[in-house]
Amino acid sequence: MKKKEKKTKFQIWILIIFIISLISFGAWNSFTEKNELKNSKSTIGTVIKIEERFQRGLFIKYEFQIKGEKYTENQKLTIKKEFVKIGDKFEVYYSEKNPKYSELIFEKQIAE
Repeated sequence: MKKKEKKTKFQIWILIIFIISLISFGAWNSFTEKNELKNSKSTIGTVIKIEERFQRGLFIKYEFQIKGEKYTENQKLTIKKEFVKIGDKFEVYYSEKNPKYSELIFEKQIAE
């Protein structure tokens, strides 16, 4: 019996360490991205897809270009779906060091 209890406790500790590692990795990524965007530049991004993710809400996929290179990113939709459609253009802030860190600014829609 004691061997089985030790094995179960060991498995629980491994699971706890794994979960803590995942949470830490996510927090570190979020911190890094926010830090990179502090000194950001801006460009224009275009909405290319609107999708609903199961139990997570609506997300948009947008693309933008920096020095001839195209970047595609996803972001949670934080305004009403009715105000955004495919092809709409918005201001995008991006990290000059690493353009994969970007944020579409819903409050700054570009009128054509």
